[in-house]
Amino acid sequence: MASVYRVGSFNIQKFGRKSMLKKDIKGIADIIKSNKLDIVAIQEISNKEALKEIMKCLDGTIISEGIPGNSNARDVFSCETSNWEGRWAKPISYIGGKNAEEGYAFIWLKRRIELPVNKYRKKSEPDIYLIGGKTIRPPFCGRFLVKSCNAEIRLINTHIIFRKNPIEDADMEEEESTATDYEERLKEYRVLANEIYQRVYIKNIGTRQVVTFILGDYNMCLQESNSLDKKAIMPLDVERLKYGRHIIKTIQNQKTTIRGKSRKNPEMIYCGEENLANNYDHFSYEEKLENSLVIHSRRLDAECLYRGKYQDIRDVNGNNMRNEYEAYRTLISDHLPIMMSIAFTKR
Repeated sequence: MASVYRVGSFNIQKFGRKSMLKKDIKGIADIIKSNKLDIVAIQEISNKEALKEIMKCLDGTIISEGIPGNSNARDVFSCETSNWEGRWAKPISYIGGKNAEEGYAFIWLKRRIELPVNKYRKKSEPDIYLIGGKTIRPPFCGRFLVKSCNAEIRLINTHIIFRKNPIEDADMEEEESTATDYEERLKEYRVLANEIYQRVYIKNIGTRQVVTFILGDYNMCLQESNSLDKKAIMPLDVERLKYGRHIIKTIQNQKTTIRGKSRKNPEMIYCGEENLANNYDHFSYEEKLENSLVIHSRRLDAECLYRGKYQDIRDVNGNNMRNEYEAYRTLISDHLPIMMSIAFTKR
């Protein structure tokens, strides 16, 4: 009998102290709970208070918080409620400066997932990964034990930088990437897949099955996604990237970024999926995993949270929202979350 676990990836755009008052944090928690996510990897969460607010909306009361020991991060934080546990970290960027130092987080459901411990009962804490090839924004890596079967999920939470020198630009999601931006992202992904993944990846620990995934915002699109950013399309030989005897496969070909107002469409009048721009969010893994696991991925249509409600929501200028996509983009993020289901066979 298979045991199914759901792993989410969620870029919560610029989620920090200044934006907390503008964000629908209860809505973020509802997305996590309603989609029955066992683990969620978060990008663009810039301080620990943002993680605390999500945790409180998930479960009400914080029962434990602190700093989880030594870390490669600039800053780290742990937080726990009765049913959920979370970790937040801000990476130190050795290449991109402070503009590249956005925060990451993991949140997991305690009755289904736990951190592994060593023989001294010390937890293996998620941490910023600095071994091997350098990336502009180093990833946040975590090990998670599956409670219902003898298995471990290893996650490499990443946000590949959009530009070497990020530009604050309302039209950035709709502009085509320059060749140099695109080449930099391809280089970053190859470091993640060829060097970091290979170091984190391990086939088994004794009888324990270990599976490893990269996940997050790649700022690149798959071939079949029909994305607007035509210069950020992954070549087929990168979608299935060969490294020695390994093939790292990237999945999830639905669009995930929401279009905003632009010079071409200042009124933001779109219909249905026309509101979506690019397929930037993905999962990647060793293709051989498909021999022992059933893996499915999809976009979570979280904008539905505001369907039938957006007419009552106003922006900072007092204007009504035009549709649920605009409401979601205003209150939560310019990215929709994605989910991967993994079916383990009990051992």
